[in-house]
Amino acid sequence: MTLPDFLCIGAMKSGTTWLYNNLRYHPNLWLPPVKELHYFDWSSSPNIIMSFGSNPAKRYFMLSQFRALAREIILDLKKLQLPLDTIDWFVRFSFYTHDDRWYNALFVPKPGQIAGEITPTYALLPEEKVIQIYRLMPQLKIIYLLRNPVDRAWSQIRMYLSRFKNLSLDKVKYETIKQHFDRLKSIPYSSYTSTLSVWEKHFVSEQIFIGFFEQIVHSPRDLLFDIYRFLNVPESEVYISPYLQKKVFANKGSLPMPKELRREITARLYPEIRALHERFNNQYTESWLVSAQDTLTD
Repeated sequence: MTLPDFLCIGAMKSGTTWLYNNLRYHPNLWLPPVKELHYFDWSSSPNIIMSFGSNPAKRYFMLSQFRALAREIILDLKKLQLPLDTIDWFVRFSFYTHDDRWYNALFVPKPGQIAGEITPTYALLPEEKVIQIYRLMPQLKIIYLLRNPVDRAWSQIRMYLSRFKNLSLDKVKYETIKQHFDRLKSIPYSSYTSTLSVWEKHFVSEQIFIGFFEQIVHSPRDLLFDIYRFLNVPESEVYISPYLQKKVFANKGSLPMPKELRREITARLYPEIRALHERFNNQYTESWLVSAQDTLTD
């Protein structure tokens, strides 16, 4: 039986795709052929294929996973390797019933590798699910990437409107943006202290790594090496992925957040931002606090 050695639980829109692509490059790390497994938040479904139905987010998830698996198969063929392992993994992933046995079967690290999973929606798991995870994997390591809570919330709603609703953001009315913002749990996903309070009840501080989105932007190599040390795998320039310097969320011409929405979101998240700065007291949380204060006094 194989279970992951680490989980990245989010935050959504805070660099988890960047992390996935970089960690997969390290020879001592194994991650699934697709980024997100959603076992602990979609576990009521009999299998992945039957889980998405008419839900646009789940439908997009499945299509994106199929594309990722297709890329894996094509890459294997280019290497003159038969992609049987990837095809077998795809069958288990897509058609088998969700249970702990299914989850275990999705992790197939080679000798000397440790396994991990990145599913950013795990940040909002209820405590009973976190307890389930702890009972399954008490030695688990947790990675949590944080981003300015206001910017993270806007990035989430912007992705949802353009990707799942096929709306042109420069033509979307403010009322539509606000309507979807209120129903996407954008505020809870930006409430990092609430997430940490749940996970820290069951995992000690040495098991939890906190990173910041600004590190991906300004010092990605340092952040990646910090994570390698946290996971106890070798650090070397040889293990630096070509993906390291790729810009995250570089949406050219993307719609800026409407001023009135920024003010409203900032007002709702200001206590959270202040609490984060009181806890971490670093240059990143300081910049979030200053930005929030500027917005509220503008």
